[in-house]
Amino acid sequence: MKNAWVLERFAAVDRKDIDGFIDMLSHDHQFIFGARPPVVGKDDARTVVNHFWTMIGRLRHNIWRVREAGDIVYVEALIEYERLDGKVVLVPCCDVVRHNGRELVEQRAYLDQAAIFADLSSGEHSYKDHWIDDIPAARAALGLAPQSELP
Repeated sequence: MKNAWVLERFAAVDRKDIDGFIDMLSHDHQFIFGARPPVVGKDDARTVVNHFWTMIGRLRHNIWRVREAGDIVYVEALIEYERLDGKVVLVPCCDVVRHNGRELVEQRAYLDQAAIFADLSSGEHSYKDHWIDDIPAARAALGLAPQSELP
């Protein structure tokens, strides 16, 4: 992969390394996360990402396909989110990342995070199909390396 450095963005996020993530962004960087409004610039990115991290435990991007076309990198992943209640949710995601060869200029993350924030108080919820009791089996079905726990 010609622009493998772009994948460090996902590793920095998985480590919750805000400085490592922000240092990869251009000054006028734009990030669209799901259906949320765009986040523009490093300061806003720092604020929004840090806030999001307070709403989850850990996360890991299980990247399984990467394609490049000019200054665009397409990344498909299965993201493991650990909720604050300890449950792990698997969320499929496709990121479209535009870069200038040195910095990330634009990112669009296409995913549905509803299962991460679903209300579990009733014991029934509309996102129960997102819960995976056997994470190793789910990872194996997708051809991902076996890892039983988040780092």
